[in-house]
Amino acid sequence: TCVPVFLVARELYGKKAGVVAALVFAFLALPISTSVFSSGTEYALAAFLVAFMSLFLVKMVKAMDAEGESRKSVYVNAVLAGVFLALAALTWNGFRILLVLLIVAMVAQLLVDRFKGRDVTTALVAYSVAMLVGVVVAALYYVPAGLWDAVFSGPLLITVVAIVFGFLFKAVQSKPWVVTIPALVVVFIVFLAVMYFAVPDLFTAFVS
Repeated sequence: TCVPVFLVARELYGKKAGVVAALVFAFLALPISTSVFSSGTEYALAAFLVAFMSLFLVKMVKAMDAEGESRKSVYVNAVLAGVFLALAALTWNGFRILLVLLIVAMVAQLLVDRFKGRDVTTALVAYSVAMLVGVVVAALYYVPAGLWDAVFSGPLLITVVAIVFGFLFKAVQSKPWVVTIPALVVVFIVFLAVMYFAVPDLFTAFVS
């Protein structure tokens, strides 16, 4: 895992930062105590996969901002991030936090692009691809295994809702943001209220 940690930090801040980050990770207590040389939980493998997922997400975002960079590079890195997200999800049933972090990053990216007057399409599609690849591949295990209620319904629902609202945001990007953003917040609150009364089990899975 020190290798992908090095690569992530190098992408962000340069080679020296990469070396420092790898050294810091090498001496962290949790990765050491959960490795196969100690208690041997799934954490060590999950951390390895999440680090690679992070690497391709960083490359994806950098490709969005690079002048003259093709959209193909953005989407290839999005797919690769999604593959490692799927592998992490199949390793660790607490993977929902990874989707939450991706959604937070997507929302931040869309808001920044909107305020800068840039088209949000590339960022929206890239994050959506990464999340969908992750949940669709993971669904091939979690649903047949009978873990829909226990593990999978919440992550799938937050992913679908985030993508739907992302495309709603894109549909109204030409409108004044002082109207569209508060309107979407109100729609989201109404959606939660309807779900609370209509499908309380899914509401609980969504918010918890």
